[in-house]
Amino acid sequence: MDRRLALARLGLAAAPLCGAALPCPIWAAASAKLAHAGNASMPDWVPSPGTRRNISLNMQADVDPCPARNCIYSGIIGQRAVIEAWCGAAFATDYGRLGAWITTGGGHGDYYGNEVYAFELDSRRWVRLSDPYPGGADSTVDYDEGEYAPGIPLSSHTYQHTQYIPAAQGGGQKGSLLIVVAYAAGRMARGSGRAHAFDLATKRWERYSRNKATIATSSMSATTYDARRAAFWRVPYGGAQIEYLSTTDRLFRVLSPGWRGGNNFGLDHVCAHDPVHDLLLVLDWPPRAPAGVFALDLANPTAWRALTVSGSVPGPETRGMSIDWCPTLHCLVAYEGGRADYVRKLLPPVSNVLTTPWRWEIESFSGDEPVGRKSGLKSSYSRFRWAPEISSFVWADARSLPVQVWRLRGT
Repeated sequence: MDRRLALARLGLAAAPLCGAALPCPIWAAASAKLAHAGNASMPDWVPSPGTRRNISLNMQADVDPCPARNCIYSGIIGQRAVIEAWCGAAFATDYGRLGAWITTGGGHGDYYGNEVYAFELDSRRWVRLSDPYPGGADSTVDYDEGEYAPGIPLSSHTYQHTQYIPAAQGGGQKGSLLIVVAYAAGRMARGSGRAHAFDLATKRWERYSRNKATIATSSMSATTYDARRAAFWRVPYGGAQIEYLSTTDRLFRVLSPGWRGGNNFGLDHVCAHDPVHDLLLVLDWPPRAPAGVFALDLANPTAWRALTVSGSVPGPETRGMSIDWCPTLHCLVAYEGGRADYVRKLLPPVSNVLTTPWRWEIESFSGDEPVGRKSGLKSSYSRFRWAPEISSFVWADARSLPVQVWRLRGT
């Protein structure tokens, strides 16, 4: 196989285009990732293509630091909020042989704990990697930095702000969980533009960014990792101005694609990076309307384009659904939660990707029944995550429900 094509299948780039506005270092882990492609020694618990399976041997509730919910950090609903209170997750590819699904969250009055959890694919068990910061009165909190103490972030609604810094990009031996920005943090529910990282090997938090995000930091935003540039994109409300955080110098920088594309991103929009066409893609739901799809060509990031779509377009009830890139199928995969027994695939056209319609397709699954909460918030933001070593997506929706693996046909 041509090396450039093989790397593209992994969401990487052999020789990315560079420019003054968008520095594009070659990702040093590319060769290692390529060596793991097409893993023929998957565990026997991995479902066959087109099926899903419950795989967890314990529950997140089993590692609750305060089951009685009477601790200073318990808030209104306790550990439940780590997943349920407008929160997402990341997938750590360098954590063990198979990787791990990583989450933290809470925010506002729901929960003040900032502990980090990992669902380890090697053991198929939940582990709590840290304890909640004991908290205290508001006078002990630095809301400008979004911290309980220097380098230790407040609990917050994470939306799509949870990302992963690979080991090769300075994330540490197992990589690091990154909170790109904080929203609804602490008792005063404030935002902070400071990025924080949790080293999954040393189990320590640190201030990650050298400067702060500056665009609409008091509201939720969408984020995604761009392996081509070893950077994290942040798409705030509106989208006239966006930011990216480089792992090379840990600085946020602002780009201004403007409003000409009809973009006016609102509540619960989500984004992803298409590494094959080098596009930043945003799903946005106007009030009571289906999802619109917008693209920014990162080789020339001067204006958003509203894409034409066909097929099974997601309705207004899917707002905030989780999306991730599937490098095997070269498409975006979205899951809306709510115990839906299917996923949605957004397939690019074979040519002229900014002017030719993209197609939404639904793929149904057999196997174990889909897991999900019976009531409450449906949006999942970034909790349906691609796990490359098992060619599947990992999904969790509540602390007392199984973790599930979904494997698409063709993977």
